Amino acid sequence: FKRLASMTAALAVQGCSLIELHAKRLNEEDSHIHDVFSVVHRDTNERFDDDDLPALAQALLEATKTPMNHDAVQALTHDLERTVQALRSRVHKLEKVLRDKQIQ
Repeated sequence: FKRLASMTAALAVQGCSLIELHAKRLNEEDSHIHDVFSVVHRDTNERFDDDDLPALAQALLEATKTPMNHDAVQALTHDLERTVQALRSRVHKLEKVLRDKQIQ
């Protein structure tokens, strides 16, 4: 499950929103797991361009080679939440500036 968490985090860092995920063991004797991720671009909710797929594939490959532990995933999540909050604050300030300019 560490690899699955790492892969999910890697996709998030690449700007993906996870729509659906299926993971199943291929057979009882084997440790291989078949994962299917359905993602869209977080900003547009659209499919990624074909040109973007190699970067996503590379991020997933790296995530499977060096899986994150739970603490690392939590730290990444915390960092992303702080970034989102900072961006929301900036958007709020910019919207206020625009409203103030329209009033004048």
